Amino acid sequence: MNYTEWAATRHFYVGDWLYFVFDKRYYTVLEVSRWNYEQCNDSEFIKNISRGGRDVFNLTEARAYYFLSSGGYCYHGMKLSIHVQELVPPPSPINPSLSSATATSPPKSTTIIKCY
Repeated sequence: MNYTEWAATRHFYVGDWLYFVFDKRYYTVLEVSRWNYEQCNDSEFIKNISRGGRDVFNLTEARAYYFLSSGGYCYHGMKLSIHVQELVPPPSPINPSLSSATATSPPKSTTIIKCY
């Protein structure tokens, strides 16, 4: 599966979470630079987010994020590139009598990524 093609059809916002599900005996999840992502280079990663095969990653900034799996799996499509955007607050109500307590912001989302 090409995870980057999958991600291209989705929207990611600051505050969202990615949930990676994988067999920790075979796979890892590494955050890498764009260059390392394009080259499938796992030796100069930014952060290893692999802990137990059910790992979460908080998208804290509006920017591009790049992830891959080490051990050559990246060459078989086990890599992910996403662009995270700021969540734009909903417009203020036109009627000033509406209290701000009635306005709600969109819920944060969690995206589950299963690696087999």
